[in-house]
Amino acid sequence: MPTIYLFQKPFLLLFLLTTFEDDLNLWSRTSAKAAVKRLWDTGAMAETYNDVVVEGFLAIDFDGTLIACNSFHRELFALIAEKRSIEMLKDLVRTRSFTKAKIKARVGELAPALDYDKCINQTLLEIIWREKSRGTYVVIATGASHATITRFLAKSALELPFVSSSTTLNLTRHNKAQVLQSMTQHRAFTYIGDSMADVPVFRAASRGYLVKFNEKLIRQISKSNSEIEPLQMAYSTCEHL
Repeated sequence: MPTIYLFQKPFLLLFLLTTFEDDLNLWSRTSAKAAVKRLWDTGAMAETYNDVVVEGFLAIDFDGTLIACNSFHRELFALIAEKRSIEMLKDLVRTRSFTKAKIKARVGELAPALDYDKCINQTLLEIIWREKSRGTYVVIATGASHATITRFLAKSALELPFVSSSTTLNLTRHNKAQVLQSMTQHRAFTYIGDSMADVPVFRAASRGYLVKFNEKLIRQISKSNSEIEPLQMAYSTCEHL
């Protein structure tokens, strides 16, 4: 019976609760090759990181952008692999973590430290170092949990400020746009992202870059005054969950 199955496999329920967002668009090698070929054919791609122009400060998304995977899903499956799914579900019930923000926060706290070295976007690293050397304020703006991004930054030795989800706020979509606008006092900022969840942020930004080609996303963003360009990304080989 479905109810028994979900009880025996509680991670499936968590996965369903936290996955169904508009076009999550996780990176895959196949879609990446097709997107790159199409962009080169149309001449619409920023060929190198030197072509990226930053207005104001630079905000960079984490999942699917700075890394070529979804950190929440990797942490969730890591807990499953350790056969801790029942423990995790009991913890969520005990702490009354029923909202998406609370679920991500608790999973982030419970999950083991994961290695994202092979998933890091090498092009973005070059952009980050270049902009920091120019004195540009660079910040990671992510819907990932505070624990997740803290572990990532500590292991990667990237000294960057960040804004992330908390137990009370899921920092995606309009929430992320509002936080970034408040940080700039509604002045110019540049945003680099990857998915439909980023549409409100792109609309709030004065300039933006996509890490992969997405016609639907570009159409949505084009309704604003933002200047959006596709950007060729160079990821290392990454195993995807």
